Amino acid sequence: MKQLSECLISVNAERMELTRHGSQQFPLGVYTDRFSLYAGQSVPWHWHTEIELAVVVRGELVCNCGKSFQLHEGDGVYIGPNVLHSFFSIGEPPAEMVSIVFRPQMVQNEQSVIWQKYFAPMLADVGFSEIKLPPNGEEIQLILEIVRLEGGGRLCAGQLLPRPDNPLREIQQLSLLTRLMEKMVTLHRNIAQKELTPVDPAQRRLRQMITWLSVHYPEPIRVEDIADAAGISESQCYRCFRQLLGQTPVQFLNQYRLERAAILLRESDQSIASIAENCGFAQQSYFGKLFYQATGMTPRNYRRYR
Repeated sequence: MKQLSECLISVNAERMELTRHGSQQFPLGVYTDRFSLYAGQSVPWHWHTEIELAVVVRGELVCNCGKSFQLHEGDGVYIGPNVLHSFFSIGEPPAEMVSIVFRPQMVQNEQSVIWQKYFAPMLADVGFSEIKLPPNGEEIQLILEIVRLEGGGRLCAGQLLPRPDNPLREIQQLSLLTRLMEKMVTLHRNIAQKELTPVDPAQRRLRQMITWLSVHYPEPIRVEDIADAAGISESQCYRCFRQLLGQTPVQFLNQYRLERAAILLRESDQSIASIAENCGFAQQSYFGKLFYQATGMTPRNYRRYR
């Protein structure tokens, strides 16, 4: 049986990714995600302060990021800073995706006229925080060229791929990033509303609720309890989760519990019954059913082949 692994993204209680992308001197991360390697063929919910641009190079996947995009081979997506997002593969063959994650400050300093005149309005527009890139557009070609310069990127789980000997790699990638940001600014100006979309309070509320869930997930939880964590009604809670995550609160809670259970199956000797109970599942049979639906493996087999 093929061994699966989680897409290992280190996050805090609010699901903020803690991974450093690239280096402090050159903050650009280039990645290849092969979803066939991941349990559930998915990259779990997370957010980061960097920009992410991704292109599907094989198969199909769904990107959930406030909006839900179905992406086919050759399609790309832009995800702005601080946007909760996840990916999961659909159909056969399992999807493969390349992505670049970078701080826009590496292209221009925040004090520069370029930042103030061009970058700041785009980054401040919540209505432009996640978009599907134009098909066959230059944006996609620039992303792929940055990845090619890296030598194909690296697996999300951390495996490095060979990098070609190119003494000019960084300056060439920076040049491509500058062109890419120019294309994104142009795209923003073409589709942006006349006035900037105000800051969406739903993102703040969602993080409050996720933070509360990260502490209380082992306990019996009602949707009313989740809503109370953000001081909103149950209907607002449902709307917030559906709008931003494409899930109900209960679906997200079960997914979070399964992620914690997978960690315990890999890293502890606790019995499966204890893990189910410690992760908030009152019945081991229900835990096993959900775990199999998410990973294609029973908890016992997952532990054996982890």
